[in-house]
Amino acid sequence: MLTGEYEFLIDNIFITNIIAIILLLVPLILLFFDIRWLYGLYTISIIANLPLIFFIRFNFSYEIIIGFALLLKIIINMFKKKSFKFITAQDNIFLFLSLFLIIALNLVLSLLNFNYTQYIIRLIVYFVNIFVFVVFVYYIDNLKTLNTIKSAVMIGAVILLFSMIIELIYGYYYLGMSNMRISGLLLDPNVCAFALNLCLVISFVETNNISFAKSIGYIVLRLLFVFGVFLTVSRAGYIETAIIMIYMFFHYLRKEAKWIPFTIVTVFTFTIIIFYSFILKFWLNVYSIIDLKRILPLENGLSPGIQAPLSPSEPSSIQNERIILLITTGRIFIHNFWTGVGIGNVIPHMSAYTGIGLNSHNMILQLLAESGIIMVFAIILFGYFLIRLLVNANADIRWLLILLSLIIGFESLFNHNLLNINIIWFIFAFLAAINTIYSKHHKKFSLFFPRALIN
Repeated sequence: MLTGEYEFLIDNIFITNIIAIILLLVPLILLFFDIRWLYGLYTISIIANLPLIFFIRFNFSYEIIIGFALLLKIIINMFKKKSFKFITAQDNIFLFLSLFLIIALNLVLSLLNFNYTQYIIRLIVYFVNIFVFVVFVYYIDNLKTLNTIKSAVMIGAVILLFSMIIELIYGYYYLGMSNMRISGLLLDPNVCAFALNLCLVISFVETNNISFAKSIGYIVLRLLFVFGVFLTVSRAGYIETAIIMIYMFFHYLRKEAKWIPFTIVTVFTFTIIIFYSFILKFWLNVYSIIDLKRILPLENGLSPGIQAPLSPSEPSSIQNERIILLITTGRIFIHNFWTGVGIGNVIPHMSAYTGIGLNSHNMILQLLAESGIIMVFAIILFGYFLIRLLVNANADIRWLLILLSLIIGFESLFNHNLLNINIIWFIFAFLAAINTIYSKHHKKFSLFFPRALIN
């Protein structure tokens, strides 16, 4: 879905080249500073998808450069401290071993129906994402490092939002596009909405005492995140935002800060009343710019009472296609019950059954179709350890772990690529790290270097 943002980068290649060169130099410079700066850069890169800019100029993976710089810095620090320490929570170990079991089964069983190109791509993606998971779990082991990563997430989200605004302005006013779905540097509007919703959840994490000014700043950021999700016109994204808002409303009702949800509702209501004419005008303008017809297919942007006939590409046909994909994926699973069809082979089977050359758009069904019945037991095992982690989690952060799990679980129903995108593994690491920080049952792994080795 390459729209305004991608075209802006291509049409203004001079600016793209400058940013790409800066991105190349920054990890090298940060090697001489505290490791938190490299982690901050890596976080921002993951959230905002900075590698896109770098790839356009150099046709090379920016993640390799950041990853190599970060790994080098970790090794340097290990030798300086003459030790290596890794701390995690006991429940984390079981949960993520079961997740790695899912990946292992997916890879091993796919060897029986080997698609060389797609298999190698998936193997590399898994390797990179597990690296993301491990290095962030290793680093985030106290509230100070957690606060560093949270701040970097907010910066990355702001950069992503800025790229979305550029896409909106450039796409509409310079390229003459309409009915757009804005996604910024992430390119995929559904992934963009998912990323912004995850950032919205993380913005509620309390890492230290927040001043009044910072509280106002976070409120503004949250409004911007919701506005960003609105621009993506992602149905799943809209529902996820609604889940977050409703969940946080009742979360604050249970706390001593009951005034917060009532204040927000009151301010929101008065804002609509006071700025009603402006909001109405904004709605009329934005309805013709972004593809709101896929959500609210009206003859005009005003009257819900006037329903326009749907074109073949409108929501009803899209929804029917999704249902066909889900049913057909189940059929593929049943017909390849024991070992599945393998990585990269769902689309040919789907096309043979329906003529639609798409994947399932559902992560669980995709894994079952690729890997067969054994994958069912691996997924059930993962679900069991997830529930156990949530039950045993510290009460102060259980709400956060539950909310993140809800959003990820909901997204998995509509995104078959969920385990292939690095932001989900970053969130897994964030979830594991915060559980470790608040857990009373730690597992410590230490390695001390002999003095002879250091000298």
